Amino acid sequence: SEALAAAAAASDELVLERSPLVAMKAVKNPQELEGMRRAHVRDGAAVARAFCDLERRVLDGETVDECDVADALLRYRSLDPAFLEPSFPTIAGAGPNGAIVHYSASPDSAAAVDA
Repeated sequence: SEALAAAAAASDELVLERSPLVAMKAVKNPQELEGMRRAHVRDGAAVARAFCDLERRVLDGETVDECDVADALLRYRSLDPAFLEPSFPTIAGAGPNGAIVHYSASPDSAAAVDA
């Protein structure tokens, strides 16, 4: 951040070494690893349910857009008792919108998706 850079520039004791905490935070213990595995399994199940629901809607002739995809993913993920909140907004881009980095659909820009 600018504030951090300004504070560092004003200091006579600037240290340009990697913090030992970086390596320690990168190493996960067995409980953390198992928790991540379980979270991925639960999330994968929620994504599969959402995609199944979305595919059914499309095959039934409903127009489904990128906002519907994001809403369905949030709805099915939130059914998990361990769910707290999304860590970031869903990036659901269809067609040309799929090439936009960190795209976030809005009702005005949402493209239709198909099966």
